[in-house]
Amino acid sequence: MKRDQNIYIFNPEMCRSYSMIYLKDNSIDGMPTYDFHLPPDIFSCSNMKKEGFIEKECHGNGVFNLSRCKDGISSFLSQPHFLNAEEKFVKSIVGLKPDKDKHDFIFHYEPLSGVPIEGNVRLQINIFLHRNKNIDIVKNINPVLFPFFWFDEKICLDKKIIDKLNYIRLAFKVINYLPLVLFFVGLSFVLILLIPKTKTLNLIKKKDSKKKRVLENQSSLTERIRFKNENSINI
Repeated sequence: MKRDQNIYIFNPEMCRSYSMIYLKDNSIDGMPTYDFHLPPDIFSCSNMKKEGFIEKECHGNGVFNLSRCKDGISSFLSQPHFLNAEEKFVKSIVGLKPDKDKHDFIFHYEPLSGVPIEGNVRLQINIFLHRNKNIDIVKNINPVLFPFFWFDEKICLDKKIIDKLNYIRLAFKVINYLPLVLFFVGLSFVLILLIPKTKTLNLIKKKDSKKKRVLENQSSLTERIRFKNENSINI
């Protein structure tokens, strides 16, 4: 798994696919992870027009019209508290406070296997409220995109699966270091085989040097004896 890749997912509830992009390196219970989240422009008008999700007008960046997917029922999808949406949506409702830490749609992937360890599916369903003189509750309001509810669906892998992933990571580490280990083992065997030969050669050299010294001493002694004999004959 690479940091610069996009992860594509199809969601039948949204009737569309979407991508997730790399956010940061992280760690979950000691296991390193790559965090991927929805790009900030996931529901931008330009992107949705380019991808064919908008046929007519766009109501604004940050919201996705679900009416075609829900049999014409007026409903809009966004991130909670209109995170990454236009400011007009946030200001139209009192009390909204977009927060990336609380409202971002994010998954934590184990980089070696690409398996998601944990994740938070965070989305918001909105309805468009029109002014209606016949209904007291909305007869005096300005048309507004009203947050109906938002949800945070947390996903966690079972501990047994996480333990298996740890074993897989360990196995890959061993495989990565195996060539280096084999190299040092082979080098050790070569050195073990060479040491006795080196000692033998050193012993042979020592014996040869001793023989040379003995021969030199014998030669010197012979010369001295010959010199004495010659001198005694002359006298």
